[in-house]
Amino acid sequence: MRQSKRLAALAVSLLLATLIASPCISAATFTVNDTTDSVDALPGDGLCADSNGSCTLRAAVQETNALPGADTIILGSGTYLLTMPATASRTPPPATSTSPAH
Repeated sequence: MRQSKRLAALAVSLLLATLIASPCISAATFTVNDTTDSVDALPGDGLCADSNGSCTLRAAVQETNALPGADTIILGSGTYLLTMPATASRTPPPATSTSPAH
């Protein structure tokens, strides 16, 4: 009986060590299938899909930005014209000077 408890404890320890050592983040791959410029319906859900279910370049970028780790975006042939303006939250701050005044 005592040896079976040790074996059970060893098995649980090995299982926990395997789970802890395994990477939890897996890279996603998104294949763009629409050249129009539309946003992802729900960034971070793991699906590249605009409101019509298409994967656009913008939707793929939004999805990869919302997910942890490095992801891959596959583009088909075509012209991908991004027509939407940048949002205020993505606009870089104005440059400031750090030199002392003279």
